[in-house]
Amino acid sequence: MTPSPDHGTWDLDGLVAFWVRLDGPVLSKSNHRHSRAGERAGQWRRLAGFEEAVTLQLRAARPAAWQTQWNDPVVANRPRVVAVVSACTMLDAGNVSKSLLDAGQGIVMGTDAEVASVCETVQRSRTNPGAVLAFAQLPAGSDSDAVLRAQILLMQSVHDLAPFGQ
Repeated sequence: MTPSPDHGTWDLDGLVAFWVRLDGPVLSKSNHRHSRAGERAGQWRRLAGFEEAVTLQLRAARPAAWQTQWNDPVVANRPRVVAVVSACTMLDAGNVSKSLLDAGQGIVMGTDAEVASVCETVQRSRTNPGAVLAFAQLPAGSDSDAVLRAQILLMQSVHDLAPFGQ
């Protein structure tokens, strides 16, 4: 059996897009606030290590064609980013993307203000934890129809990757 790749790129009908596969549990910033004071420092270090590992994977996977000029002070003049997360986790869907998107700042986008859309799907399971994180980049000023089109293309492409929890 050939191991599955941990990242790849797509040309989605002219859009530059890429994905990374994350093995192991996805960590959430939202759960950090529920921990006891004595546990917070250790959990924060673990979360920081998780985000750094995701950052390294995103940097390795980002296509050469990905636009990385985020210095325009006007957010509307920067490229727009669409994200899809599909995870096998016990986290609620709404808690999955925050730490992953934070890990992408400076790699996928300058700030999370450039994220036009995020879709999170979760298969709740304690076995085989992991996620696929995918991004598409749209030109600055792309309208909501372009964002929705990119979201649909990304969701279909992520769905085509091997499913979790099997």
